[in-house]
Amino acid sequence: MEHPYIFDRARGISEAANEPALFLTQSMKRFGETAERLRCGYSGWPLMSSSRAVWRNALAAEALLFQPTYRQGNPPFTGFVTDAARPGGDAMPDYGVMKRFPAAAALFPMSGNTPRNGRVWAVGTDCGGDLPPALPLQLGGSEDVLADAEQRRVRLYVETGEGNGCDFTGKSWHLAAHMAMDALLEDDLEYRIRLASEWLITGEVNRAGRVMGVGIKNKPLCGLDSQRRWLVPDASLDTFWLAARSCRLPEPSVTSAGTLGDAVEAVRGCVARRRPNEAWPSEEVCAHIAVAASAGPVWRLLEHIRFRELHLWPLGEHPWVTDGLQVMLREKFPRLKVQTHKNVSADALDVISLALHNHFGSAARVKDALFDVTAGSWLFRVGVEGVARRMGFPIVCQESEASPYVKVWHERGVTRYSPMVTADARPTLLRAPYSGKSRAVPTQDPI
Repeated sequence: MEHPYIFDRARGISEAANEPALFLTQSMKRFGETAERLRCGYSGWPLMSSSRAVWRNALAAEALLFQPTYRQGNPPFTGFVTDAARPGGDAMPDYGVMKRFPAAAALFPMSGNTPRNGRVWAVGTDCGGDLPPALPLQLGGSEDVLADAEQRRVRLYVETGEGNGCDFTGKSWHLAAHMAMDALLEDDLEYRIRLASEWLITGEVNRAGRVMGVGIKNKPLCGLDSQRRWLVPDASLDTFWLAARSCRLPEPSVTSAGTLGDAVEAVRGCVARRRPNEAWPSEEVCAHIAVAASAGPVWRLLEHIRFRELHLWPLGEHPWVTDGLQVMLREKFPRLKVQTHKNVSADALDVISLALHNHFGSAARVKDALFDVTAGSWLFRVGVEGVARRMGFPIVCQESEASPYVKVWHERGVTRYSPMVTADARPTLLRAPYSGKSRAVPTQDPI
């Protein structure tokens, strides 16, 4: 069985000893290869560690792709990687500092007289909630990326190999940084290793999560003698192909992305991300609820939220349901502002989309809305999802009375979801679809 480059005696081990500059270039190009082989059960490493610092640095970089408890307790990292190793070169503290922190990384290309790959690291908090030390990051447009990382409790380190003849003045490293942060926060070993070992990423990301075009120049040369796939902006795809042909390169594997969500989906294969269980909001919200043949979903939602305004969206011909709801809501909440929208067909997506657009208008964001689509048809849910993605408000849905609500929202182009829970028992409202008095009884909310 072929050894990964770092453990190959005729190549990696020999070149680390005799041609350290070549080893640095090749170990960066093949970054993640060793981690992938180890993940799949490889155990053919040498009995003795190389004494060369460049070799230990490269192995330390592979070690950081694994969880701290694994890398600190399993070979080949234990015994082979010393605390003095520098997995990120001068751009990152030494391994003795970094070994207790979770990390992910992605490669990005740099053009210039001697084009080569750079590497961006995203590092999370240790078990005590602390981040590793910060080092200066003097790169183009780093303010927004660093602010995003700080909000996510992530530390960024970027290896560029200063003075290596590369042109590194733009924002083309942003997409790699966002991908590394995403892989870190997902806590998925396969995803982290795939990102590190299989992809070369270039692109700028704006605050809305759009992937913006960047200069290409001779970046395609960074993929020479490599099996890596390229991830480039939609706007730069044609330019990339022209540059690759002008460099007379073999046909590269290229994927383009228009949003951060597209990029995540291209690498990981699934864009919907589960988040930890989330409590219902304590602040008042503007609630929108689909109303069909039963008023039950309305009363169930009102058990969980505080609302200052309620919008009813009738679907199909069930006027008695809407009329009964209005009577009951006026009786129970006389000061509540209730708006009943015009009835729309549950299977006419164009009518549904137009009605939603006419209500929400062209405002940039809606911060305090919550839309319950439990009673909505599939096409109604599609229409609401499109508006919610644009306006930035969450959707909730309960597939059955026995199951918890699930909240779905979009964050920087990535779809996320979490079950909704209530920690404490409290009085809740019994359902009263059409008539009679509702009374409060103590009950336990579903988990």
